[in-house]
Amino acid sequence: MTLLAPKGSITVMSEPEVCAAVASARAFHRREHFHANGSDAVKRAACNEVDIIYHCESADEEALDLLKPCKDQFSSVPRWTQS
Repeated sequence: MTLLAPKGSITVMSEPEVCAAVASARAFHRREHFHANGSDAVKRAACNEVDIIYHCESADEEALDLLKPCKDQFSSVPRWTQS
């Protein structure tokens, strides 16, 4: 039997890990790229002002509200699927 979590329900990096990753990238003058499918991942990326956020397709209203104030400071790249 295989158990699958609902899409976007797992957030791999904790808040301190996201913060450390962003700080490390910025220390080397690099842009951060995060794959954030679920709301928690999008919220963590937004709170840490990540430069590029991929996907965001499972973001809830709270996550989207966090992105609004910084909408001119980051890029969001949707998931591309072929039908």
